[in-house]
Amino acid sequence: MTSWSPRTLARWAGLSGVTCSPAEWLLQRLRRAWHRDARPCPGLQRLARFLWWSVLGTAVTYLACVASVLLLFRLVGERWWLLWPALYMPPQFSLLPLLLLAPAGLLLCPLSLLVDAMTAGVIVFVYMGFSVPFRTSDQSSSSVVVMTCNIGQRNNVRLTPFVDKEDPDVIVLQDAANHGGAYARQYPDRHVQSDGEFVVISRLPIRSAGSVADALWQGRPVAARFELDWGGGPLVVYAVHMPTPRRELQRLMGVGLLKECVRSHGWFGTDSRLAVGPTLTSRLGLTAALKRRIAKEASPTIVAGDLNMPHWGYMYRQVTDGLSDAYAASGWGCGFTFPGTTRNPLTLFGPWLRLDYILCSQSLRPSTATVEPASRAQHRALATRLQRRG
Repeated sequence: MTSWSPRTLARWAGLSGVTCSPAEWLLQRLRRAWHRDARPCPGLQRLARFLWWSVLGTAVTYLACVASVLLLFRLVGERWWLLWPALYMPPQFSLLPLLLLAPAGLLLCPLSLLVDAMTAGVIVFVYMGFSVPFRTSDQSSSSVVVMTCNIGQRNNVRLTPFVDKEDPDVIVLQDAANHGGAYARQYPDRHVQSDGEFVVISRLPIRSAGSVADALWQGRPVAARFELDWGGGPLVVYAVHMPTPRRELQRLMGVGLLKECVRSHGWFGTDSRLAVGPTLTSRLGLTAALKRRIAKEASPTIVAGDLNMPHWGYMYRQVTDGLSDAYAASGWGCGFTFPGTTRNPLTLFGPWLRLDYILCSQSLRPSTATVEPASRAQHRALATRLQRRG
């Protein structure tokens, strides 16, 4: 029977030149220096092996925990109130334990470094959504450049430099109530149409515009439908601004989290007095209603705006069912858009959430996607090039 000793696992991992862990070697050398002989010390060897297995077991356990939490985010997400605040936490926090596990593995168990590397890969590429595009940009005439931005709280940061750089054919703005006239004067060579808080600035003629009555939040529509003329055929653009969960998330912070736990009779309680329960249910229903409306479209369709949902959650998976996420398909990096600037060194003083999206139907294919460079604006703009398939 094969003995799964540290030396055997090292040979199995391809580390044939490693006969013991650095800690075991160091303990043996210290023992020899103290007793001035070369006889091995069984006690020190058992201690080194215990530490070896402990570090490896901790690394494997952390990998399993990260994978389990991400699976809960995708399958349960906003449907469980306790997971809701965790969805909006900076994903960089999950890299902190690796700062302790990696040095311990280097000293005590080199094999655990392979597990740590796997954990880091899951966090970066799955949790943070780091993407690497494999397609080259196609500047063909059958493509359209779309930009979206929530212009609320821009903190005096002008959007014009990013517009000049990307030269979009269609600009979809949210939180832009009463700004339609100003944009019409700013872009006299384009078509400008407003509906409620939404404004669309387009090189393509705008056939019609109207609020989506199927998706209302506190009596107000969260989306508007614009139909554009693209090469003689219709191009449907949905401008979307889902309600912010900021107030409910603040209610679940600190002592508020314990209060809600007591009210709901535990973490898994279903008491109707739970303050955020009705809000969660309403948001899920709102997302489903909007999805049903978009699914009825037969023409090429674009959904652009501030969805106020992280891309690793349940509601995002529901919204993007049948649609392509332009940044996930063709962007470089994580594509974080919110908040514009922070004081958090773990996030490199920048954003840690992707709340602004451009989604498209299967008749369109994203070829490039770019997030507005470093900006103090609360929401950074997003631009993408979409091509007609076939």
